[in-house]
Amino acid sequence: MIPDPNSRLFARLMNPELRLGLGCGLPAGGMTAALYDYFIDAIAGSDANNGAAPATAWATIEYGYTNSASGKKLALKKGQRHLRGAATSRANRSFIAYDAGASNPIFDARQNLSGKTWTLDSGNVWKTTVTLPAAIVAGGTTANSTYFGVWLDEAFLVWHVGGADIAANIAAVEADPGSFAINRSGSTAQDPRGDTAATGYDLYVQMPDSSDPNGATLLITSYSAVATLQGGHHVGITFKGAWGKDSLGLVAYSGTVPKFEHCSFEDFGCHGYVGPCNLIDHYSSGAARPGYTGYSRNRSAGAAINRFTDTALATTVLTADGLNLSNANQGLYAHSSGTTTGIYKRWDISGAPFVIDNVTAGIQVDTPSATRLPMIIDGIQCTAPLAWTNVDQGFVVDSAWSFTGGGSITFSANPVSNATTLVNFVGTAPSLTLKDMTIENLLVPIPFSTVYNLGFRTADASHSAPTLTLDNVQDISPADRMFYLPRTAGQIYHKINIVLINGSVAKLMDQAAGTNYPESLTVGAGCTFSMGDRSGPEIESALTGAGITHSISHNTTIVNRAGAVLSSPGW
Repeated sequence: MIPDPNSRLFARLMNPELRLGLGCGLPAGGMTAALYDYFIDAIAGSDANNGAAPATAWATIEYGYTNSASGKKLALKKGQRHLRGAATSRANRSFIAYDAGASNPIFDARQNLSGKTWTLDSGNVWKTTVTLPAAIVAGGTTANSTYFGVWLDEAFLVWHVGGADIAANIAAVEADPGSFAINRSGSTAQDPRGDTAATGYDLYVQMPDSSDPNGATLLITSYSAVATLQGGHHVGITFKGAWGKDSLGLVAYSGTVPKFEHCSFEDFGCHGYVGPCNLIDHYSSGAARPGYTGYSRNRSAGAAINRFTDTALATTVLTADGLNLSNANQGLYAHSSGTTTGIYKRWDISGAPFVIDNVTAGIQVDTPSATRLPMIIDGIQCTAPLAWTNVDQGFVVDSAWSFTGGGSITFSANPVSNATTLVNFVGTAPSLTLKDMTIENLLVPIPFSTVYNLGFRTADASHSAPTLTLDNVQDISPADRMFYLPRTAGQIYHKINIVLINGSVAKLMDQAAGTNYPESLTVGAGCTFSMGDRSGPEIESALTGAGITHSISHNTTIVNRAGAVLSSPGW
């Protein structure tokens, strides 16, 4: 269930200030060298200091990293932006918030434009020039596509691109306060993402209140990644501002899995984080960029958390205690490269409600294509309740794995597509076992308006039928809501092997006497299910007549679409 809106837990999850470090259990002040090794104060510090105490803090992350040994803890002062330097790797250090600042310190990949001179270009649009530290790569065609972003303080501005020419993009900015356009200096190309050798850009901005931006704190994406954090235990830090596909770089396994506690990954255009990680009280939220997947839905093109691995970690259990993931293509995702055998033993999710909002896929797990083996050997064990809203597909499955626990999966109506799907099967031979949970508010009341309102489906008609096993899964949605198995001419979206065991409750059809049967149906004793408005004998007769393989225990309860019992156990 969604937590009580009046509870402290709900406030912690939903209040931006609380979620970003206020009240998160971090020490408020009085930091000493006994707690941390070195201190970094971006405003009052100096790299000429020794960094050993708050009063003698260093000024920059770059200097702190270079002058500290592996395993050291670097304390970043709260309420400040800590801009990264030229080096990407920040391996084997821990970054931890200190002091009583108003919010998490920001580990920042942006460039501060507050010292720039802005000239009025036209109307309310102002112009300046920006130089990035390295050339971008072509957007949408390489592993590091470019996701430009501009902020006023921490407010994200709208990017206008895709017009007939540069002038058209600038005209769009003129019509939209709080927006920007950007192009390579001297270029006639309206979209800068194709100018791969460029480092110099013309930036056009209209402030939200149409004011003069001179002296305002405007920031722009400057580096492709915030940092590559291999190992370490990071506490109370916000990471943001990169333009690359992998917002924190590709974190390859280096012997120690990084841990993020009370941290957040924010405003990423594709993946918020890529690599193995353990998470405690974690918040990730993307920011859509024009021209990429998810833009119309305000979703980043990648995952809030992408637990990619190209290493066989067959004994490694990844943990998450308190997750809040939003505005992304996937909430929690994992994949391996095409030629490796990256796998994990298990993922454990516990603690506070697992909150997901506005994503295409809640949890997506691909398969190591070199082996087609399960990527998570023992599946996902979840003891946290799930509170998922505006989710198009609950689970996307490209191998064999299981999801156990989670209390209640609560799906809200999807306000854009109204197309919530429980499971989307992809790939060659996927299977998913859902165990020990309840499902609430599935879909919308019948009659359905379109074929997109469905409970589970396979996304690729060229592959063999996948298997969905519901093991002690209770569908407690209102009586007028149910799993919908549609069929479109020439496709086999309904061809799924369905297994119900250990008292599962599921309604499998929307039609009174429809013929959109699964590939096969197995129902164990003690289960309750429906197939339209048929009784138990009528279901068996219909499946036999259609040549559908089935094994249905007669010690089951058969209900109609309204939930009324048609056949009692022993029928």
